[in-house]
Amino acid sequence: MWRWLLGLALILGVIAGIVLGALNPDPVTLELAFVQWTASLGAVVALSAGAGLVFGFAAATVLLAFRRRKHRGQSMQSSEASESPFDA
Repeated sequence: MWRWLLGLALILGVIAGIVLGALNPDPVTLELAFVQWTASLGAVVALSAGAGLVFGFAAATVLLAFRRRKHRGQSMQSSEASESPFDA
C-alpha cells in the first residue's frame, strides 16, 4: 500500500513541477556569495521547495532519533531505580 501512495505522490509532484515551470517561465538571476545563476522562476521555486523538504525531513529524522534515544534512556533509568538490591 505504501508503494502505491509513494508512486501517487511522485506522479502528483511531477505534475505540479511541470505546471509550476509552465506558469513561471520568466528568467531570474540568483546572486549568491561567489556564484551567479540564471534560471526560470519555476525552476528556482521548485528547487527551493525541494531543498526545504529535504532539510526539513533530515531535521525531523535527527530530532525524532534524539527524542527516542532520550526517552529510552529515561525509561531504563526509571526501571533501574525501581529495582533495589534489598528487594530479594
